[in-house]
Amino acid sequence: TAQHKYLARQAICRMLPDGLLTYVNEAFCQYFEKTISDLVGQSVLPYLPQANEQMNGKMSPENPVVRVESSYKTADGNVRWQQWSFHGLFDKEGIIEELQAAGHDITERKALEENLRFIGMHDNLTGLYNRAYFKAEMERLSNSRNHPVSIILGDVDGLKITNDTLGHAAGDRLLKQTASVLKSAFRPEDVVARVERRAVVEHE
Repeated sequence: TAQHKYLARQAICRMLPDGLLTYVNEAFCQYFEKTISDLVGQSVLPYLPQANEQMNGKMSPENPVVRVESSYKTADGNVRWQQWSFHGLFDKEGIIEELQAAGHDITERKALEENLRFIGMHDNLTGLYNRAYFKAEMERLSNSRNHPVSIILGDVDGLKITNDTLGHAAGDRLLKQTASVLKSAFRPEDVVARVERRAVVEHE
C-alpha cells in the first residue's frame, strides 16, 4: 500500500498559523493518498489535528520542538499511527510565523505495544484477565466509591479427571469452553479472570 511504501521515508509539511498548508513533500502525499494540489492551501487539521494545539500556546520560542503521536483513518477503514515532530518558526517578537512537521509511520510498533499490553493483562490459554490484572482491579475498587462489589468464585468440575483420562489438551479445551461461557454470561464492564486453576468474576 501507499502507507507501507512510505515507511522508510519521512512525510514533511509546512503550514501557516491558521493551519493552511504551504508545502507537502511526495511522501506526505503518498501517505494520505492525496495530490499536492489537493493539499496545499487547505487545512492540515484533517490529517494532523494536533497541529492546532501547537499553534495555540503549547509551543514557544523556548520550546520550539514538540513530538506527538497521531492516528489517521484511511479510506478502507484501517487506522494507521504516525509519530510527528513539530518545529515552530518564530519572529523576533516570539510570534509563530510557520510550523513544520515531519513524521513517520509507527503502526507496526503500536500494534506490538497493544499486543504486549494484552499479554500482560490476560491469561494465555483462555483469554480471560490474569491474576495480576485481577489483583490490581481489586485494589482499585477498594479505593473507589463503586459499591457494592460482588465477587464470584468458581472451579471447573472434572478438570483433573479430564486431564488424567483424556490428556491435558482436552483439559485445555474444557478451560477455553468454560471461559467462553463465562464471558458470554457477564457484561463487558465486568472482569472475568483466571486465577490459578479457578475462574474469578467481579462486577459492580
